[in-house]
Amino acid sequence: MSRSILLSLWPRCKQGVPAYLAHSSWIPGEQAVFSFLSYGWKSFVTSGSNLKSNPIFFNGDSAPNLTSGGRIISSLVVERLPIVTPEEEPWETEYREWQARVRRRRKELPPELTEVDKGTAEDTGREEESWKPASRTTEADTSGDVRTTWRRLDRRLFLLVKDRETGEWGFPSTEHRDGETIRATAERNMQLTVGDVKCYFVGNAPCAHFRQPSGDTQFFSKVQLLQWEAKPASSTAAEDFVWVTREEVKEYISDEKLQALAADMLSP
Repeated sequence: MSRSILLSLWPRCKQGVPAYLAHSSWIPGEQAVFSFLSYGWKSFVTSGSNLKSNPIFFNGDSAPNLTSGGRIISSLVVERLPIVTPEEEPWETEYREWQARVRRRRKELPPELTEVDKGTAEDTGREEESWKPASRTTEADTSGDVRTTWRRLDRRLFLLVKDRETGEWGFPSTEHRDGETIRATAERNMQLTVGDVKCYFVGNAPCAHFRQPSGDTQFFSKVQLLQWEAKPASSTAAEDFVWVTREEVKEYISDEKLQALAADMLSP
């Protein structure tokens, strides 16, 4: 059902459409909408209608209960985007070479465009022989150094830090303060963790949440680096840090539920 149809039914609403429904990109199905119009928002939610498509309910069974006494934690998903194009699959290379052969056979150019002076041809040949593309494998890839962003240039890398007190690996986190928005807490977390770096926050809302066994609720905010080198500030509570791929995250995070959440949250 389109948004225009939903808004045209506004007068029939008994309790009004909440701001969440009116301003999100999520549009429910017809049956859910008419259930809402007939019985109100409270009955609509308790009837089991699917809300998981909204980012705040990402990979969760229900909305987090923020009145249960647990702390609110802001965690950062700091991402370094790929620097080079990914390696071609064998079939992609074969197709590209076949396509080039077909184009060469079909191409018919006049002689004045194909005939060149001998000296020019020799110069061009020497230039082609002297040019060598830069290696896609860096020194960090060879040495196994995971504490730099100059590795796995064709993959997305994510920042994980090791807590000084617990010794556990996880995403950079800090506790939410009263009066702050989640975005403001995430920005403060970024300043405390990495310092003054050029970055881009992907939206104001968190991309996922995770309920810890302790009762704390952890909200994840995505951040993309706009510079290629970054490391935690010296004043951070992190003992160590790594830049890892999506598949390597499970080597550092032991909680299976958090592993599953990270696998979905870090997918392209």
